[in-house]
Amino acid sequence: ATVDVVVPPGPGVVAIEIDGNPISLPGNFDFGTFVQNDSPLSATFTIRNTGESAIEFESIEVSGTGFTQTNVVETGPLAPGATRNVVIQAETNAVGEFSGVLQIASDAENSPVTVALTSTVEAPAPTTASLRATHLSPDAPSVDVLANNETIFNALTFPSGTVTIEVDPGSYDVAII
Repeated sequence: ATVDVVVPPGPGVVAIEIDGNPISLPGNFDFGTFVQNDSPLSATFTIRNTGESAIEFESIEVSGTGFTQTNVVETGPLAPGATRNVVIQAETNAVGEFSGVLQIASDAENSPVTVALTSTVEAPAPTTASLRATHLSPDAPSVDVLANNETIFNALTFPSGTVTIEVDPGSYDVAII
């Protein structure tokens, strides 16, 4: 994704565009939802001076949890027509909802400009599930355990238990006969 941070013509006021569409400030950018340990997603925020005079940048910072700035951005003056890119990566190594802030401080009239950053990381779906049974009724005869009408444990007697077996995740109709 590319986000344009634009300084419009005139006395140096920073505005933000996402995919060419202006957003009101302070802005918001949602990286979306990811599965834990997926490849991190990066977004490039383009700072563009479309004004008539240079803008002096003091700092460009990313704060909060779950986001990392992956490039070094030169501070100092940004001439009319010039651009600078800030690349921010949404981390996927921990499960949760994450929020951060991109802050651009300059001598522009509306400095500092902030963009709220959000992302969600979900746990991966399990690839197997574990199943075991224990016979806990002293007055009951031996039993068979069925899952979806197939015997998975045969002739289970009190007070014994079974070994743990791996099954595909999902829903099962379990019967004890």
